[in-house]
Amino acid sequence: MESIIYLPYADWLSTADRFDEAQEAYKKANRPDLSLRIIEFLTKNAITEKRFKDAAQYYWLLATECLRLCTTFTGKAASKEDKKHLANFEEYQRLAEIY
Repeated sequence: MESIIYLPYADWLSTADRFDEAQEAYKKANRPDLSLRIIEFLTKNAITEKRFKDAAQYYWLLATECLRLCTTFTGKAASKEDKKHLANFEEYQRLAEIY
C-alpha cells in the first residue's frame, strides 16, 4: 500500500530536484534500489563538481544503506546478496575515507 503512495511521490520529488527527500520516499516505498541510485547520482555529481566533502558524506550514506540491506546478521551463512552488500559497504566506506 505504501508503495502506491510513495513511489509516484518519490518520482515527482526526483524530477523536482529534491533528491534527499526523494531518496527517503523511495525507502518508504520499499524500493531501496531506487534510493541507492539517487545517492549514487548525488555522489557522482559531487565528485564531478569537486565537492569532495559532499562526496565523502554520500559515500558514507551509501555504505550505511548497504549494511541496512543485509538480512543475515544472526550467525547464519551470508546469502549471495548479503555478500554483495557487505562488499559494497567495504568499498563505499573506503571511498568515504579517501574523499
